[in-house]
Amino acid sequence: MSSSVKMHNKNYSALIQLLLDYGYNDLIMTVAVDYMKSLNIVETPGQKWLNHFIQRHSDQIKWKKEQKLERARAENFNESTRKAWFQLLKTELIKLDLMDKPAQIFNADESGFADKTKESWVV
Repeated sequence: MSSSVKMHNKNYSALIQLLLDYGYNDLIMTVAVDYMKSLNIVETPGQKWLNHFIQRHSDQIKWKKEQKLERARAENFNESTRKAWFQLLKTELIKLDLMDKPAQIFNADESGFADKTKESWVV
């Protein structure tokens, strides 16, 4: 990426916080592209940009091996756990003022996680 594309430190700080909140490689690149577009930067960051970005901010962002859902955790899921999760979800939605904004809520679950799959590197 050219030197004309470099963001100011305050913009980097905001982007770092967004990336830490998301924590997934594909999502990080999507957030970075959207963020750069919001700053009217038209070039698209690539894997090299991501690697250098992580190196520049290694005190805040680290590469780690993802961990699969543990068998004991999956087997111990019960009604009280489910209710507690939904209460926590409700609390967070209220805190983030999302209760009446369903278009800003995305579904994700653990049902697609396989027990013995290859681990990959994530941020």
